[in-house]
Amino acid sequence: MTAMDGSIPPSRSPRFSAALSVTPLADEYRRQEAALRRCAPIAVTFEAGIYRPRTIEKARDLWLVRMKAEYESTAVFTDMAQLLMAAGASLDAHAVVLRMAHDELRHAELCARAVTALGALPTMDPQPPQLAGRGENCGPEERALRSVLYGCCLSETINAARFVDGLETTTDPFMREILRQLLSDERMHAQFGFLYFEAWCPWLDEHPDVRVRLARYLEYAFAVLERDLSGRVADPSSIAELDDEERAIGMPDRKRLPLTFYDTVAGAILPGLERLQIAATAAWIARRLVA
Repeated sequence: MTAMDGSIPPSRSPRFSAALSVTPLADEYRRQEAALRRCAPIAVTFEAGIYRPRTIEKARDLWLVRMKAEYESTAVFTDMAQLLMAAGASLDAHAVVLRMAHDELRHAELCARAVTALGALPTMDPQPPQLAGRGENCGPEERALRSVLYGCCLSETINAARFVDGLETTTDPFMREILRQLLSDERMHAQFGFLYFEAWCPWLDEHPDVRVRLARYLEYAFAVLERDLSGRVADPSSIAELDDEERAIGMPDRKRLPLTFYDTVAGAILPGLERLQIAATAAWIARRLVA
């Protein structure tokens, strides 16, 4: 299609549905999902009638955003798998990363269940995510380490902490079950990063310059993480308090987002990386948005 001025407009992302097909592929997916899930599901029905329409609308918007983010995250792990292959990572590392890519598809489908229960169609316009920089000035081993460092040690650790925090106040049985299933995977996604680095410690011992460069990379990575995931706002007083109904259905408390973020960085991420002899604390102090 050509615009009135003769130019060709940019193509629009296809409208995508996270609902399953009505073919035998759905049966195959269910078999895979049952085999790979990390905790047994609990059958719970959502009781929409006990909530105000405005609460349902807010929850619907939240789960639509989550569904899109989980689906797009699949590309992060498929890209990571290619980096691991180029780096000569172990077969088990390859398998787990591809498993995590499958987890993200499953997460999108779990979020779609919540969207459907809240009375909406599970459709979205997915966009290609911004993937980790390739680090053209470094070798394939370091490129893979950078991808795992940001994708798992940093961002997935924050995501897991957020789900833990959400479970503290969510009392609706249906929403708690969705969060529980998501958390069971996110926890492993975070752990993978530290386990991968542990496996590569002998190689890093032989290449101490890489540890130095990773610490320098962390200065930028931490700044990006803080910008995108801390939840900080210029005026915290502008954030409305959640009421009991919103807490029960699982709406995140935006005032708690920075607290969870900074506690997780200080209590989990920094000590975890320091144990791997990466100067993460100094990098956190020196963080800056300059690559």
